[in-house]
Amino acid sequence: MPIGEGFFYFESINSGITIIGILLGSVIAIYAIYYPIKYSKKLTVSFLKPNDAEKIQKSIDLYCEKIANEQRIPPDHLIKSLTLKSSAITERDFNKKVKGNYNTIHLPLIAEFQGEIIGLLKAIYVKDLKYMFIAYLISKSANNLDSTRITTALLNKFYNCVKSISDIKFIAFEIVEETDNKHIAKEKLFKHISRVKNFKAKRINALYLIPEVCSFDEGQCNIFKSRLYYLDLNENRGFLSKSEYYNIVKSIYDNIYTESYRVSEPNLVIQHTKFTKTIIQQIKKDGCGKTRIELL
Repeated sequence: MPIGEGFFYFESINSGITIIGILLGSVIAIYAIYYPIKYSKKLTVSFLKPNDAEKIQKSIDLYCEKIANEQRIPPDHLIKSLTLKSSAITERDFNKKVKGNYNTIHLPLIAEFQGEIIGLLKAIYVKDLKYMFIAYLISKSANNLDSTRITTALLNKFYNCVKSISDIKFIAFEIVEETDNKHIAKEKLFKHISRVKNFKAKRINALYLIPEVCSFDEGQCNIFKSRLYYLDLNENRGFLSKSEYYNIVKSIYDNIYTESYRVSEPNLVIQHTKFTKTIIQQIKKDGCGKTRIELL
């Protein structure tokens, strides 16, 4: 092969390698730009973690924006609950903690879109009766995403976390009755999503009252007439015994509402316990003539 021809061949190889390198670099650069942009445009659901101060603050802002003042758990209660060792930070961590020795395990989920927190679900596993309690579920419409889609995404993630854990027997959640009947639409959404996930969401046909989380510095706290819902993960039950229902209500008061005080305002625990006891007596009085509680 003549020297000039060989040099040209070698130079061609180098040129080819250079071109390939440029093309490869361009592809990598495009993917590095494209995927973060594409990902940022997706609705994502993840765990709210105690070391992410910015997302915690955005979640608190959403909570205060969407929940009426008198129905809120104080924001510092939420923040302190995230710092507990019993607050799960991944799905695997949640599964592990449910099987551990914790009495209550927190499951905090957030929905994000383009860096904005647009949804929040806080659920708590209670060991005494082996159930999940959905403490609150909040979402707001953002850009082209309506609130229903966000709520559905949060519940889908929640159901995926709990459906295969044998230690969870049922799911409970509550909806405050509103004069404009918005609670009926919320009930329909819960029941629809539950059916899609092969769960049967049923309303407990009995008086249920929510105790306000307050400081007791202006006298007695408020009581909100509400509806309590029951999702049995093992069987499609048609009713609960009276004792079963009262035990569920007592467990919710003790492990959700009063427990929030134990974590954040222990000086008010005794006062709040007395408050919830009077409510339980009112509920028992209302149902004294019933032999069992229907699930509708």
